[in-house]
This record gives sequence, C-alpha cells and structure tokens, in this order.
Amino acid sequence: MEGAYFYFFSWLGWIFATFFMKKSKARLVYAAVLLFTIMISQTVVTFGEFRIWIGAFFLLVIGIIGISRLSMLTKLYYAVCSTIVGMVYAIVHLVELYDPVWIIINHTWFLSILLAYISYVLIRLPEERILVLCVGVVQGEILVTAVLEPYGFHNEFGSMLFLDAVACAVFLLCVLSAILKGLAFVEPFKQKQVRERQG
Repeated sequence: MEGAYFYFFSWLGWIFATFFMKKSKARLVYAAVLLFTIMISQTVVTFGEFRIWIGAFFLLVIGIIGISRLSMLTKLYYAVCSTIVGMVYAIVHLVELYDPVWIIINHTWFLSILLAYISYVLIRLPEERILVLCVGVVQGEILVTAVLEPYGFHNEFGSMLFLDAVACAVFLLCVLSAILKGLAFVEPFKQKQVRERQG
C-alpha cells in the first residue's frame, strides 16, 4: 500500500518527538513539521492529467529554510550535495524504468538505503543530513518528471511512493545516528574496563 511507510515512520517520529524528547524549541519544530507533513500529505493540485502532491514542496521549503541559516560556504557545499542526492534519485528511477530486473530488493528500501548512505557520507551533522536529503530528493523528482512527463510517463510529482522513500531514508539516518551516539556513550566505559584490566 502506497504511503504505509510514510505514515508509519511519520507517526513514530511524531510520538518520539512529542513524548520522549526533552522540552525545547527543536522538539516543537520536529513535532510541528511531522504533523503538518502528515496533514498535507494527501493534498493534490491537478493540472489536466498532471498531479502535484503538496507534501513534496513542503519538504523542499523546510530543507531550504534549514539550510539558509548556515554560512555561505556551507550553503554552497550543501547545494552540491543535494544535487548529488537528486542525481542519484533520478538515475535510480530512470535505470529502473529502462531495466527493472537489476533491482532485486524492494524499490523503496533500495532507494532509501542508497539515499541515506550518500547523505551520511557527504554530511557530518545528523539534522543537516536530513535537510540536504529533503532538498535533494525533490530535485531528483523534478528531474525525473522533466525527463519522463513529455513521453506520457510519471504524471505525478511527489506521490506517496516518493514520500515513502523519503520517510524510509530519514528513518535509516535517525537509526544510524542513534547507533553512533550509543557507541560513543559506551566507548568510555569499554576503555575504562581495558585500563582496569591492564592496571
């Protein structure tokens, strides 16, 4: 079912932000963004046979607002990174359309793992990885739409399948960030045990 991953991970994120994060401005922003994204996820604007899902544009706006607070040099670097993410997104879609046999796992998870990995490699801070990811995937969706729409394919922009891929990629980035924080927390205790054994 299209949108199942999106709704599951969005509600999971909202519950975590609302009930488990410390009270802060960041918690309010995360919860509000997730809730508003869920609310507008089914909003569609139709132009003839072409359908535009508003949720994709909202992710783009959030990503741009988040990146705009950074220094000029960082903005330029993240612009390049988001373009790389967008190109990967578009290439996977176009190659899959040309030769779908080579993707042996679920399309959504394959794309999500790839996007999360690229975001992780390119960006150091977890929050900024998500911002760049959001901007990049929308750029990729624009590119796929621009290439395929004249031929009568891909007449939906930012559909629920798109939101599924974004939600899964963001979830993977959050899980990876949590694992790395956990390892960083455990490491001093392991070093202390090693020193005690040696001493």
